[in-house]
Amino acid sequence: GGTVLNSVRVIAVYWGSSWTEPANLQLAGNIDRFLDVFLQSPAMGMLDEYSLPGMGIGHGQRIGSILISNEEPGSFGGNAVTDQEVQVSILRWISTGLSPGLAGDIAYLLYLPPGTTSSGPGLSCQDMCGYHGMVNGVYYAVIPFLNCPKCTFSGAVTVLDNITVVTSHELAEIVTDPSGASWWDSDTGEEIADICLGRTARMGAYLIQANWSANQGCCAVEPIAPSAGRMGAITLGGRCLLVDNQSVAEPAIDGARQIA
Repeated sequence: GGTVLNSVRVIAVYWGSSWTEPANLQLAGNIDRFLDVFLQSPAMGMLDEYSLPGMGIGHGQRIGSILISNEEPGSFGGNAVTDQEVQVSILRWISTGLSPGLAGDIAYLLYLPPGTTSSGPGLSCQDMCGYHGMVNGVYYAVIPFLNCPKCTFSGAVTVLDNITVVTSHELAEIVTDPSGASWWDSDTGEEIADICLGRTARMGAYLIQANWSANQGCCAVEPIAPSAGRMGAITLGGRCLLVDNQSVAEPAIDGARQIA
């Protein structure tokens, strides 16, 4: 059967010496501030509808950020970092005490520097804009430096916008489908953020992606009963993002998919 993360604790990892450059260091600080806001937002609260018996989904928190400037991603093959290198590196950081460890609700968000391509499940900025995975019980996501046309989203005006969209996408999927065995569309295999790919909304200063709400039957950015201070977003029926100005066919969202 599947599992979900109860109250995700996020560690942002800025990987590579380029993150020490003033403009990128400022960007990293902006990503940290986004995480602090997003993890306590109605968009995270909406994920409660995917809670499982004995495994409720609540808000999360960023518990730390790590700057790794003494090594570069891509040492296995130039400027393309493989998923194997990502996994080996995470486990090494944990074993050497650089990062906290294996506690169940921890998720590592690895932010790649400019000029580094992820060759995880496809090439970044060509086949995908980010992905999440698991190794030895450790949950992680890889978010490239998204200054490319393929990963420039509706409403985005800065690299930060593109990064916050993909971060919100991957966080929703880490929480609701951390091991690939929980919430997904039985017809397409898509997770709740994949279904709403490219449907963005402003959460204050930050651009985020909507997720599929089974309760609302649409791509949404907050729950049916939102907390005070709604996001400014184009909505349909009060909560649902318009999808190409049409209603959205409801996918069959199932739980407990078993994977190899």
